[in-house]
Amino acid sequence: VLPGYTGVLTVGADGRFVNAEARLDGARVTISASQVAAPVRVRYAWKDNPLRANCYSLQGLPVVPFEYKLID
Repeated sequence: VLPGYTGVLTVGADGRFVNAEARLDGARVTISASQVAAPVRVRYAWKDNPLRANCYSLQGLPVVPFEYKLID
C-alpha cells in the first residue's frame, strides 16, 4: 500500500463506491478493495472536497481528479 496515499475509490456492479487501497506494482498501480470483487470503475480525488487527495506526477505536479471505466 502506498503510505499516506488517499482519495482512491472503486465500485462494482452494485454502483456503491468504497475506499480502495493503491499499490505500486512495478510501473503499474494496482487498486483493490475487499468489498468489491469485480471492480468496474476507479475514481481518484472525486469527492466534493478532495483536499486529502495527495497523488503527484513524476514532475511533482498534483494528479487531477479522474474516473476510469474498467469494463463496458
